[in-house]
This record gives sequence, structure tokens and C-alpha cells, in this order.
Amino acid sequence: QFLVVNEHEAKELQDIMDLNEEVGTLAQRFDLTLILTLGPDGAKCFLPNGEMIGAASPKINVVDTTGAGDTFVGALAALLAQKTDLKVALHKACKAGGVACTHLGAQTGMPTLVELETIN
Repeated sequence: QFLVVNEHEAKELQDIMDLNEEVGTLAQRFDLTLILTLGPDGAKCFLPNGEMIGAASPKINVVDTTGAGDTFVGALAALLAQKTDLKVALHKACKAGGVACTHLGAQTGMPTLVELETIN
């Protein structure tokens, strides 16, 4: 089971001192793969076994962040459905979310998986 939240949503779940520690605890407690998106700081994936996987976001010139989270989740789901390794899928989803921020509007910035492969 996967749960994806952004850092603002995670902070609203509980008043916490150490967000990383708390999210990791939630992943273990509920046997989830919990992904915390961090905008320009990428994403962190907390596994039920206590492991954490990090992925960086690309350095981009932000035009509009509308749809970045949806793009991230869509790319992640599509990649995982194709049996892509979780670490690779997380990295590519961060890249997709970043690319989405380079265009105005939610739909116009979403790259296809084919387009994603051509972007450095």
C-alpha cells in the first residue's frame, strides 16, 4: 500500500517536531510505503521496514506549480505498474513533477513517460 503526501499535508496530520521520524513511524505502524514530497527538495520514501529512499528534484525555472503533485503521483503509479524499481520510479516521478512546473497550468506541463525519458 502506498500513501503520498506533501510536506504541508504531513504536518497537518500531527503536530510534530521531526517530520522524517514521524513519517517513518507512520509507515512502519500502518505497514505503508509512505512518500513525502518536498517540492524543490525532491521526495523521501519511507518503507515499512524502516528504510528510507530519497530522490532529488531537478533544478528548474518554476513557472507554475499547479499539477506538480498530480504529475508526480501519476508518473510514479505508471512506472510502478510497469514494474520499475521503486528507487528509479521515485527519481523519475520527481523529474516529471519538476517538468510540470515549467509550464502554465496542470495539464500542459505533464510529460508523457516517453517524453520523460528524453529529458535530462
